[in-house]
Amino acid sequence: MASPIRPKDLPSGTPTAGADLIFDSGAQVFKTKPKSIVDAAVPLASQGAAETGASNDDRMSSLRVKQAIEAQATMPDDLASPVPGKGADLIGFSHDAIYTPGTVGDTLQRTVFVTDAPFNAKAGIATVEQARLNRAAFNAAIAFLYAAGGGVLRVPAGVFHIAAEAAPATYTDSYIYLRGGVHIVGDGMDSTRLVRASAYTLFGNSPSADDSYNSNGTDFRISRLTLDGNPAAQNTPANFAYFSNATGIVIEDVRFLDCPGLHSLDLNGVKDISVLRCRFEGHDHDLSESFGGESYVPEAIQVAFLVSPAHPPVPTTNVRIRDCYFGPSATLTSPKVSVGNHTAYLNAICTNIVIEGCTMEGLTSFGARPFCWQGVTFRGNTFIDCAHGVYVTSASDTRDGNNNPTGIPQSNSDIALDGNSFVDIHTGPAIGLGNGGGSNALSYAMAERISITNNTIVDSAPRAQALFFLSWTDGLIVTGNMHSGTRSRGVEMRFCAGVSIAANRFDSYSVDGMTVNENGVGAENTWQGSGLSAGISLNGNKLAASAFYGVNLAGALTGVVITDNMLAGVGDPNPRQAILLQSGVARGLIEGNVLDGSNGGMTIGVDVRSGCTNIIVGDNQINGATSAPYSHAGTGVLRASGAGSPASAIIAPPGSTWTNTGGGAGSTLFVKESGTGNTGWVAK
Repeated sequence: MASPIRPKDLPSGTPTAGADLIFDSGAQVFKTKPKSIVDAAVPLASQGAAETGASNDDRMSSLRVKQAIEAQATMPDDLASPVPGKGADLIGFSHDAIYTPGTVGDTLQRTVFVTDAPFNAKAGIATVEQARLNRAAFNAAIAFLYAAGGGVLRVPAGVFHIAAEAAPATYTDSYIYLRGGVHIVGDGMDSTRLVRASAYTLFGNSPSADDSYNSNGTDFRISRLTLDGNPAAQNTPANFAYFSNATGIVIEDVRFLDCPGLHSLDLNGVKDISVLRCRFEGHDHDLSESFGGESYVPEAIQVAFLVSPAHPPVPTTNVRIRDCYFGPSATLTSPKVSVGNHTAYLNAICTNIVIEGCTMEGLTSFGARPFCWQGVTFRGNTFIDCAHGVYVTSASDTRDGNNNPTGIPQSNSDIALDGNSFVDIHTGPAIGLGNGGGSNALSYAMAERISITNNTIVDSAPRAQALFFLSWTDGLIVTGNMHSGTRSRGVEMRFCAGVSIAANRFDSYSVDGMTVNENGVGAENTWQGSGLSAGISLNGNKLAASAFYGVNLAGALTGVVITDNMLAGVGDPNPRQAILLQSGVARGLIEGNVLDGSNGGMTIGVDVRSGCTNIIVGDNQINGATSAPYSHAGTGVLRASGAGSPASAIIAPPGSTWTNTGGGAGSTLFVKESGTGNTGWVAK
C-alpha cells in the first residue's frame, strides 16, 4: 500500500484559481479540478480507502478536498486528465454518462446549480422577462434531477425574481413545480432570496385537486433561503408554498418574508413534514381581507385537508414544527395565526402534530389554533403580545367533500400544552377551549383529554379577559401553571366534565379567582342542566387576590370537590364569600381549604346556598370572615369547627356537627338536630 499523502507534503503557497492540482498516490500521478465535488458535499473516503478502493469513483479523500478548497478552481467540464503510464485514471465526469448508484459520479450528476448551463437562472435582474426565465430555469433543473432519480438543486447567493407566464397554461407556467426527491438548497436565508414577481404562489407540488390524489411524491426539501412576498409590487393574495398528498417534507432554515395574504405553508393531505428553524416574518392583512373578508383568519402554516368532490377528504398527519419564529417584518405586522386551521371535514382528523421551541410574537388573532386535531403537543413555546394565546377550537359543524355543511360537530382530542410561556396576551385568554360556532343548539362537540400543565403566564398590565377560558371539554387537566399579573378571572369554565384543576398559582383577579357555571352564550344555554358539567375537582391551588369571590360555582354542576386550596385577598374591594356554591350544585365536598380574610373583604368563608343538594362541608381553616365562617343552606351536612357556639351564628342542615375550639363542659360539641337556619343546635 502506498504511503498516505500528508498535509506537510503539499507545496507551499496557494494555487491560483483554476489551476490544475497534481496528486501522487504512490501508484499514479494525475491532475484534476475537483471543486465541484466539494460544492456537491460528496461523502468522503478515508485516505486509505481512497488509495485502495475498488472503483476510481470512490477515491475522494479529505486531502483532495483540502487541495480543492485551496485552489478554488472553477467548475470544469470533467474531473480529471490522466498522466500516461502512471496506472489507473481518475475517470472523467459528464452529466450525460451513467454512473453506478452511490458513487461520486452519480452524486455529482444529481447536483446542479440553477445558474449553470443549460438552466441559466440569473440573480439581480428584476424584469418580468428575467423573472419568467428564472421560473423556467428552476423547473427545467427540477425536471432534470427528477428524471435522474432525485438530487440537489443549489441556488447560490443572490436575489432571484420568479414570475408566471402572462397567460399560464400549465402549472409549470405558473410557479416552481416541486417534484419528489429534489432538494432545493440555498446559500443561507440571508444570502439567497426568491422574490414573488407575479400573482401566483412561488412553490407548489400539485397540478390540480383531482390529480393530487395520485401521490405527488416523497422526499421534498427546501432549505437555506428567503421567500419574499414582495407586497409593494404584488397585490394579489397567494400562498408561498402549497403541498398536497406528499410524504416526507423538510422545510429548514427558510425565511418566509411578507406573506402575500394567504398561507406561508399550506399543507393539504400531506404526511411526515418537518418545519425547522424557519422564520415567518410579516403578513399582508389587506390581501387576506380582499380574499376572504375581515373574518378570514389565515394561518402562517395551515395544517389542513386535501379536498375534492371525487374523493373523501385527506387530512395532514405527522407534523413537526420546531424552533421557528412567527412575528412582524420590517414593513408588515405579524401573521394572524402561527399554526392552525379554520375548516373541519367530517371524519377527517389531522393527527400527531408537535409544535415546540417556537416564538410567536404579535400574532393578531391567535398565537395558535388547533381546529379538530388529535394528538397535539405544544411544548416550550413562547407567546409574546398576541391577541389570544392558544385557542383549541372544536367545530359545531363539519363539511363533506363538496364543502357542504353536514350539521355534524367534530372535536379536538388528546392535546397537551406543557411548559409554554405567555407574555402579555392582550385580547383573549392565554389558553382557551371552545366551539367554533353556536348557531345550532344541537351542534356542539366536547373536546376530549386536554392537559394544560406547567405553563407560565405574565401580564405587565391588567387584562379584562380570563387567564384560562375552558368550555366543552371532557377530560381536562390544569396543573402546575403559574400566573403573575391581573386578569378578570384565573379560570372561567362551563360545560366541562372530568376536570382536575390542581396545584396552580393564581395571582390577582378583578372578578373571581375561579368561576364555574353553565352560563353560556346564545344556543349554548339550551344545554343548561343537561348533566354535561360533572366531576370537577379544585385541589391545592393558591390564589393571591380576587376582587369578588375566590371560587364561584353556579348551575347544574355535579360531583364537585374543593379541597386543600389557599385563597387569600378575597372580596377586595367588593366584600364577598371565599367559596360560594349557588343553587343547582349537587354532590360536593368542600374540605381542608385555607381561607384568609385578613384584608377584611371576606364575608363568609364557605357559603352553600339553598337549592344545592348533597353537599358535604368539612373542616376548613377560615380566618377573618366578617359575617360567619360557614353558611350551609342546602342539603347535606356541615362537619366543622371554630371558636364559640354555632347557635344563632352558623346556618347548617340537620345532622351537622360543630366543635367549639374553645372547649368547655357542655359547650364543646354541638349537633344540629332540627331546622334549616342557624337555630336547632344542641350542645352535647
